[in-house]
Amino acid sequence: MKNPLPPHAKKVFQGHRFSIWQWEQQLFDGSTALFEKIGRPDSTDVIAVTPEKKILVDYEDQPNNHGFITLPGGGVDGDETPLENAQRELAEETGYTSDTWEHFWQVSPHASVECVTHYFIAKNCIKTTDVHLDPGERIRTAAVSFDEFVEIVCSSTFRDQLFATFILRCRLDPQKMAEFKRRLGL
Repeated sequence: MKNPLPPHAKKVFQGHRFSIWQWEQQLFDGSTALFEKIGRPDSTDVIAVTPEKKILVDYEDQPNNHGFITLPGGGVDGDETPLENAQRELAEETGYTSDTWEHFWQVSPHASVECVTHYFIAKNCIKTTDVHLDPGERIRTAAVSFDEFVEIVCSSTFRDQLFATFILRCRLDPQKMAEFKRRLGL
């Protein structure tokens, strides 16, 4: 579901995580304009459900971004698949692991950004390891009920607005909400 770069796009900047691409594009009136797109690695988010039917959320601080709530997850590293990344990030951030994974949804956040966020459902998550956070992370994981989860996702401190939009749409359609709960095993 990526918004692919045209074959004649040229990379004009490469940073640690981000790249910038530019290309001339013909417009509808026959003129041309310079277009740009940001490239970055894909990412994952995990909707992690425990055997007690609780959902894990992360309360996180970073040096430049304080006080937000998010799903466990992060950027895909190197040759990792999205599933491998989701499994690693869940274990590193929460100490939980799962043997039941479902690729739930994927979305490109913006037409001008070349990346995909993959959402996974991990069921029967159990605490099996210690947390191993990156030096720039402070994370406290909480296990919450489904109703609490919906309220958290709809709050102003929840970081992922695309997922929040999904949940808000489910709130407007009881059948969609019931289907989402079913997929979570609730």
